[in-house]
Amino acid sequence: MNRGQQLWVFGVLLVSTLSGSALADEAAHPGKAIYQRCAACHLPDGAGVPGAFPPLAANVTAFSASEQGRDYLTYVVLKGMSGELSIADQTYRGVMPAIGASLNNAQIADLLNFVLANAAAKVVRGRPNEADTLAEQPALFTEEEIKKRRGTVQAGHTQKSIMTLRDEAIQKAHTAAASLTKPNGGD
Repeated sequence: MNRGQQLWVFGVLLVSTLSGSALADEAAHPGKAIYQRCAACHLPDGAGVPGAFPPLAANVTAFSASEQGRDYLTYVVLKGMSGELSIADQTYRGVMPAIGASLNNAQIADLLNFVLANAAAKVVRGRPNEADTLAEQPALFTEEEIKKRRGTVQAGHTQKSIMTLRDEAIQKAHTAAASLTKPNGGD
């Protein structure tokens, strides 16, 4: 085997090893199995279905960056969602069932973290979306955080008040993205 063939074989083995590691990491993510419930509507890659189920990557990333958004995401997983929803000039009319009663706090955190990880992976693959202009990826959800937010959600948020949280989270995300596109951080 000449030097060129040896390098080619080494390259193939290296790529195979690295690809296998990435797949193993995703397969080992504790939120992946739970996400299979979501994939029926939001699709395996989280792209959603136009007019019915919204894409997850941009929304979860943007919402995870604020307290209001994190409350909103917890509410949606716990209580579900129905009615008309408009995101980025697209209207969705699907129904999301409540799945929170069948999940513990760690599982909800794992699910949301899996969706966040997939959103970050889309940026790495060169498919950025509008919410990815935020300077950093939001903090991961924790079991303790979900426990606290679950108590808040069950203590009195109505769908109307949670939609207000969603709107506040969207406004914060747009403000943060706009400040990053202006020279000198918006000054």
